[in-house]
Amino acid sequence: MENYIDLMKQVSELSDSALEGLEHVKQMLNEGNIESALILSGDFTQAFYQMEKTCGLIAKNQLSDELRNQTISLRESINVLVSAFEVSQYSRAQEVIQFNVLPAYKKWQSLLQGDFRQYILN
Repeated sequence: MENYIDLMKQVSELSDSALEGLEHVKQMLNEGNIESALILSGDFTQAFYQMEKTCGLIAKNQLSDELRNQTISLRESINVLVSAFEVSQYSRAQEVIQFNVLPAYKKWQSLLQGDFRQYILN
């Protein structure tokens, strides 16, 4: 269990950094700084992948069904974002970040931290 607690703390900290990065991607797109937005969105995507992978190592009974469902929803939104970037639809990417990825990520992070709270605080 101690290993899980360490993983939970690391994922929780990374989730805060990833949110900051995602908000920065949104800002860069709004400013027209496409190249930097592309690079940072790749970093965000990689961070989410690592968090998702790490959560898969944690015993399933420690993660809520709601978190698992939100993870799927967020992953789908990220896939739409990546697709928009791949075909150079940057205005579409802005919309997807603002209306899909950011809200989905914030909900995911809230659920994640809620699931982890009881273990991290003890």
